[in-house]
Amino acid sequence: MGASLRGIQDLTTLLAHQAREALATPHVPPAAERARYGVRRGAFVTLYGKDQSASFYSGVTKVGPEQIDRVWRLSQIDPALKGLTQANPLVSQAYFNGRDSYNRIYPYFDTWRQYAPNMRIPDYNFYYEADARHNPGRGPVWTETYLDPAGAGWMVSSIAPVYSPHGLEGVVGLDIPLKAMLQPIADMAVPWHGYAVLIGRDGTILTLPPQAERDFGITELGEHHYAGAVTRNIFKPARFNIRNRQDLQPLARALWAKTDATVRLRLGDRDMVVAHSHIAGTNWTLAIVAPASEIFADAVDLRTRLRRIGLMMAGALATFYILFLGFLYVRTKVLSEKLSRPLTDIGNTILKIGAGELDQPAPRSGVVELDAVSRSLVGMARGLSKAYATIAEQERHVSEALERERAITSAQRRFIDVVSHELRTPLTMIDSTAQILDRRAAKLAPDDVRDRAAIVRRAAARCENVLSSMLQLIRLGGLDGDRNLEIVAIDVAALLRDLAALAQERRPDHIFDTTQIGAAETEGDLEMLRTVFAAIIDNAARYSPPQSRIWIETHAEPRWCRVVIGDQGPGIPPDELSRIGHRFYRGDNSAGTGGAGLGLFMANELIGLHGGRLDIRSAPDRGTEVEVMLPVQRTGAGHREPGTLRSASSDDLGDKHETQTKESAAPLGPAPVVPI
Repeated sequence: MGASLRGIQDLTTLLAHQAREALATPHVPPAAERARYGVRRGAFVTLYGKDQSASFYSGVTKVGPEQIDRVWRLSQIDPALKGLTQANPLVSQAYFNGRDSYNRIYPYFDTWRQYAPNMRIPDYNFYYEADARHNPGRGPVWTETYLDPAGAGWMVSSIAPVYSPHGLEGVVGLDIPLKAMLQPIADMAVPWHGYAVLIGRDGTILTLPPQAERDFGITELGEHHYAGAVTRNIFKPARFNIRNRQDLQPLARALWAKTDATVRLRLGDRDMVVAHSHIAGTNWTLAIVAPASEIFADAVDLRTRLRRIGLMMAGALATFYILFLGFLYVRTKVLSEKLSRPLTDIGNTILKIGAGELDQPAPRSGVVELDAVSRSLVGMARGLSKAYATIAEQERHVSEALERERAITSAQRRFIDVVSHELRTPLTMIDSTAQILDRRAAKLAPDDVRDRAAIVRRAAARCENVLSSMLQLIRLGGLDGDRNLEIVAIDVAALLRDLAALAQERRPDHIFDTTQIGAAETEGDLEMLRTVFAAIIDNAARYSPPQSRIWIETHAEPRWCRVVIGDQGPGIPPDELSRIGHRFYRGDNSAGTGGAGLGLFMANELIGLHGGRLDIRSAPDRGTEVEVMLPVQRTGAGHREPGTLRSASSDDLGDKHETQTKESAAPLGPAPVVPI
């Protein structure tokens, strides 16, 4: 079957070649041939032609000289149409169908009587299944079973496209009647009283032999009596498609999955086995169907014999195992009585070790092997105890080192982010001013040049201000968490007066009131406290209007030195007050005011290192007061060696010792100012 179908496909390819050559070759047929043509029912057709080809130009195409020339050219393939039809007994018709609804077919019949006058040939499957969209490979293809409009009944066709340099010209085809294909399928010698069924690519049963009609519950289509012209595609009914049949779903799934496994079906009252194979060169499948009872008859007989033998062997084995298990039961009972107690002791020891009690004595049983296991178990537990201790210690060290590294890395990252952010704006101002000077240098007046220079100087001063803040933070240990204090006795009153005098020189447009500074002393790191108070005083002046008053007060208490610095600035909104003092934070009212947001943060950190506390009291339009609480004395008398101290919380302030002796105040020098 496969060889025959491939042979027909080769003949189709040959016919396509002949049609392509004919369309490319001008031809004027003899007068006898031309005389056969005329117009009937609006179509240009052949009127007679026994043992010749028939021609039909549908009325949907207006026939003119170009169309008639096309008919004369295609008349050259008449010998090929006749020869191919006579060469293969399966082929009943050979034809050419044009893109403009032209049909040339052998053998002859009255096309103007059979076809609809305005028949659109490209709408039929024997044309469009070979066009460019359905057949991009341009090779021969097979159609599904259809009702032939030419009056030959049910058939399938091998069709191939005919292309010219201008595109698709038409389709050639060889028709095989369904009854012609049925006989070879019915004659196939299938063992086990089986039969063959041919299935198309969409699941339609193409041929169904008589012996299969009962099982499938359908009757194969025979002769068709035409009541009129076929004006549309007519395919086999849906009951012939295995995809529409519930009883044939296993076969449909196997075909679509392209598996080679056999399929079991229940057809009517019989269990059937189906083997299937793809026919090369087509999209069809040949299915071999046979009764399961016939195929497995020998296997069923063998199974019966083997079952009988198996029952005999099972009886013998059952008797043996009953005796053997009885012996094992007696023997096991004796051994269990001897081993149960020591095993229980070992089990209890394991439970204790599992609960974390690793130091256990080794149970003794008198059985050499069990005693050896006990000793090994106890030794392992003691080794684990030592290993756990070592691992825990190592984990502690690693965790501490990791936390230190993480803190350093995080601080350094934040440092870089803030520096880059703070320097970007002044650098942009410097660059833009330089560009203006570069482009307009010749047009600028001296006053304009001085104004531009002032902008550059202010931007440079802001860069210097930011860098100064960052360097001060680094010197005070603000990036790696290591802060060392050099503790000395400090005259707080003298320190504050000097800082106020320096601030007055820098900002002569403000009034620094020191009249409320009284005697006050503390112990601490002089440089750090100078930085603290300088930052707070500078911050008060920075956010105060000109000619406003900034007051500095000290209050000596038995255990504390309290310093209050206030201003008459705009104050701090309540929603920002809780964030003031965070690293790099600046309030909304700081726009246009230099600073990096580090002053109060550093002040708060350094006051905490001294065991003190920093509080801020403020309200909008009512100014701000910063209160610093420092312990009068720290631990030990005299000079304190440098060391790292932790920050004290406000709850720790009541626990400071008051019995130390103060040293003389250290000399005061210029205080670094950290912009806030």
